[in-house]
Amino acid sequence: MDELIARLERATVEHPRPSITANIHALEKERRTLQADFDRIATETEIDVYRYRILTPEQRATLNGLTGAWREFQNLLAVVYDSLRRGGSKKKSGKTKRTPPDVTQIELGFGY
Repeated sequence: MDELIARLERATVEHPRPSITANIHALEKERRTLQADFDRIATETEIDVYRYRILTPEQRATLNGLTGAWREFQNLLAVVYDSLRRGGSKKKSGKTKRTPPDVTQIELGFGY
């Protein structure tokens, strides 16, 4: 929907017409309605939703790059969760002993 709105905005610059502007406003309203419905359903089903944008220097994200970023983010969450759950590192023989976190405890889903 964002791409369609962007195309219509570019078309408005080249050919200003009230009908194009009306279509843009209608699409923006529909986007807000869909977003509100999505947020309501996520709250009702107790699903946490994170929104973020991937910015790359070349303005083009690759599937490999995205999955790598998601994997690293999931691993980071697992480490933080494990640390909070265990209360930090355990000491054994004066040395800090850290077992690797169970990354399968946190599983991120994907929705588009």
